[in-house]
Amino acid sequence: MVTRERAWRTRAIVAAGKLALVLVVLAVVEVLGLTAALDATLVRGYYALRGVRHTDQRVVVVGFDDESLARGAAPPLAAPELATLLAAIHKDRPAVVAAADPAWRLFRGEPPDRVLAGAPPAFDAPGGGGVTGLWLERDASVVSRALAAAGLPTGRPRLPINYVGAEGLPMLPAHRVARGELPAGTFAGRIVLLGVVARDAAVAATPVGRMTPAEIQAHALSGAADGVAWAQLPGALRWLFTSIVGAALLVLLPRVDETRGLVLAGGAAVGILLVDYVGFATGWLLLGAAAPLGAVALTPLVHGIAERRLLRRRLGDVRRDIRLRSELHSLRADGGEDDRRFWMRVAELARLYIDCRSSIVAELPADRWHLSLRVIAGASIGEIREKRRDVRRGSYRTAHLTLNPVWQDDFMSRRRGEKTLLVPLVSGSTLVGFWILNFPADAFIDPPHLKLIAGLAREIALAIVARRRRVAAAPEDRLARLLGEGRLLGEVAAIADALREVGADNKRLVGLLDAAPAGVCVASLWGELRYANAALRAIAVEEGLGQLDERNVADVLLALTPLAKDEVDDALRKLVREGSDLSLAGRQDTGRRVKYQLVLGWLPEPEQEDKEKLLVCSVIPTRLATRAVRASDFHDERTTGDDNKQPATTAFDRSDATLPYDRALPHQPVESGEITEEIRGLVDSLHDADGPGHVTLPRK
Repeated sequence: MVTRERAWRTRAIVAAGKLALVLVVLAVVEVLGLTAALDATLVRGYYALRGVRHTDQRVVVVGFDDESLARGAAPPLAAPELATLLAAIHKDRPAVVAAADPAWRLFRGEPPDRVLAGAPPAFDAPGGGGVTGLWLERDASVVSRALAAAGLPTGRPRLPINYVGAEGLPMLPAHRVARGELPAGTFAGRIVLLGVVARDAAVAATPVGRMTPAEIQAHALSGAADGVAWAQLPGALRWLFTSIVGAALLVLLPRVDETRGLVLAGGAAVGILLVDYVGFATGWLLLGAAAPLGAVALTPLVHGIAERRLLRRRLGDVRRDIRLRSELHSLRADGGEDDRRFWMRVAELARLYIDCRSSIVAELPADRWHLSLRVIAGASIGEIREKRRDVRRGSYRTAHLTLNPVWQDDFMSRRRGEKTLLVPLVSGSTLVGFWILNFPADAFIDPPHLKLIAGLAREIALAIVARRRRVAAAPEDRLARLLGEGRLLGEVAAIADALREVGADNKRLVGLLDAAPAGVCVASLWGELRYANAALRAIAVEEGLGQLDERNVADVLLALTPLAKDEVDDALRKLVREGSDLSLAGRQDTGRRVKYQLVLGWLPEPEQEDKEKLLVCSVIPTRLATRAVRASDFHDERTTGDDNKQPATTAFDRSDATLPYDRALPHQPVESGEITEEIRGLVDSLHDADGPGHVTLPRK
C-alpha cells in the first residue's frame, strides 16, 4: 500500500522533472537568442506606450549639423575656432564638457584640457532591437569619465539607456554656439557633449528611431543624470524568479479545471507584463519578462502533455477492464481472422442454433439503401429469386418499414421448397441489415422459437455495429491525423460506447431480477437496503410492511418470519460471525403452511479491499421449491395473461445465456438452494460489472 509520504515524494519528483524540462527548454531558447528578441520587442512596445519621459535636461548636445558644416564650422576644428566655441560654452560654467566622438575627429591635435575625451563606449544591441545599453570600461570611455566628473554613480560595466523619446534631447548647432547667439546660462551646471550630428554621419538603430553615436551617448548620460537608468536583475536572480513562476503554476494547475487554469496562466502573464512595464516606466528595474512569460507558456504545455499521457495510460486500463468485465471481445473476431471467416462462423452457428436449412447475412451500409450480402450458408447466390436488394422495394419493404420479422414464400428458388423469414437487424432504431433464414415450406415456428431468433438477430446486429466501430477506429491517414480531433478523444469515445454496452447489459440483468418470482433484496453489512426487486416489494405490501425505502433487513425478517426481535438479532449476529448462509422459515398461511423460505448469504468476498461487502436475502415462495418451474413463474404474479400488457423485461427467454434457473429441466423439481445460488450469481454479476467500490442496483 502506498503511504501518503511516498505519494507526496512521487508527486514532488514528477513536478521537479516537469520544472527541469521547462527550464531546459527556456535555456535552449535563450541560447538561440529568442529570449533577447522578445525582450527587445517588449521594450519597443513599452516606449510606444509610455511616450516621452520627463527629464531635467541636464545633458545638452552641441552638434555639428548640416548647417554648421555649411557655415564653415566643420571638424576637426583649428585652435582659433575651437577656442571661440569653448569660450562660449565655458562662460556659463557647465558641469562637464566632453567629446562624444573620438578626439582626432573633432580636434586638430590634442584635445583641450577642459574637454574630456576618451575611447567611445561599445554599443549593446541585444536581440536586434537597437542599441539599449553601453559597455563601459572604467576610466577609459568618455561616458565613464563624464559620469565621474559630474559626480554621478559609476562602476557599472553596462549602462542601460533610458531614451527620452523620439523627439530626443536638446541639440544646439555648433555655429550658433560659437557666435554667442544663445541666452546666457544655457550650459550652466549641465553636461555638454560635442559631436557630429549631420545627416551623413554614421547612425545606429535604437528602440525610438535612428540616432548618431553622439545622441546615443547623450541619452545614456541623461538617464543616469535623471536617476532612471534601470537596474537589471542578475542572471541567477532572473532564473530564480522564472523557476518560482513555473513551480507555482505546477502546484496550482492540477488543483483547478481547464477554464480556471487558462485564467490562471493568463493572469500570471498579465501580471508579469504589468510589473515589467511599471519597472520600465518608473526607470527602476528592467525585469526581462521574456523568460518568465516563457515559463507561463511552457509550464501548462508540459503539465498538459504529462497529464494527457497519464490519462491515456489510465484510460487504457479502464478500457481493458471494461472489456474483461463485459466480454466485449466475444463480439469481435480474432486478430488474425478475416472478415469473411467471421461472418461464415456467424451463419453456421445461427443455422445450428435455430435448425434452418440455409442462412444469409445481408448488411446495409451506412447512408445506403442497397444491401450487401455478407455470407451465404447452405445456399448459393443463384438460388435467390429476389434480385433487388433495395430495402425500400419488393420483399424487404414490409420488414424495413415495420422492423419486424416477415415471412416470404418466393424469396428463394421454388425448387428448394422453402419459405423465408426476413429478420431485420436493428441497432437502436437503425436498420443495419437483414438475417435471411430459410425453412422447409411445412415447418412450424412456435413463439419461443421466434423469440430465440429475435435474440440471436439482436446479437448479430451488435456484432455488425462493433465491427463498424473497429473499422472506423482504424489508423487514419496523415491529413486526418493532422486535422482530426486526436487519438485521446477516440479512446474516450470507445470507452463511452463500451460503458453504454455494459449499462445495457446491467439493465437486462436488473430486468431479470425484477421479473423473478422470488423476492430478492441486497443490503449492506449494516442492514441498509440497496435494492429490492418487484416480487419482494409486492410481498412486503401483502405482509403489511408497506414501502421498503426506509426499511432495513431486520424489518424484512420481522415482517416475513414468526421470529421475535431478539431472535432476529441473534440470527443476524450468527450470519455476521460465521459468514455462512442462514435459512429461516417464513410465516404460515391460514392452512398452517409455511409461505416463504428465507435464505440470507453474502456475495463472494470482493477482490478489491475498497469494495463493499454485500448481503443477499432471497424470499422464496414455498410453491417454487416444491413444484416444477414453468415459464409462467418468471412473470410478476400481478400481470395478466395478455401478452400485450406484459412489459418486455418480465418475460424470461431460455435462449438468453444469462437466465437464472436455466439449469432446471422441464418438469424437474427445483430446490430452494438452487434458486438461491442462481439469484446470488445474478446479483454478483451485477455487482462485478460496476467496478470496485460501486453498486448501481437501482432503487424503485
